[in-house]
Amino acid sequence: MTEWIPAAEDFIEADVIRWIEPVWSDKKRGKGKNAKYVMLAKQSVVGQIKGREDDYVLIEVISAEIAPEGENKTYQTLHPYAPGSVIRKKPASLNKNCLERRLWSDETVRDAVLAETVYKTPKN
Repeated sequence: MTEWIPAAEDFIEADVIRWIEPVWSDKKRGKGKNAKYVMLAKQSVVGQIKGREDDYVLIEVISAEIAPEGENKTYQTLHPYAPGSVIRKKPASLNKNCLERRLWSDETVRDAVLAETVYKTPKN
């Protein structure tokens, strides 16, 4: 059985993470100053860290599912991330979305790799 733990402020290549993020409407709803974007669904994503690019973490998507939520009316087709695609996310954005990390079979190996890497997220 796979065990997940809340993710810390550090990522290293080969970490498998999962999070839930909102899917927003492409157009504002409402009139005038009261018009706002509406959350249409939540997307559950599982991905593997592939590296860093500037202030972003590169993540290869393993799986993604969309669960409708909020307004049932949508003018757009909702598509989850495609498995195998690489997405860029800021660590701060990931941390806002209930980020979890899959435990390694041997966490002592991960700790050793973490001690040697520079893949620490900046503290706010």
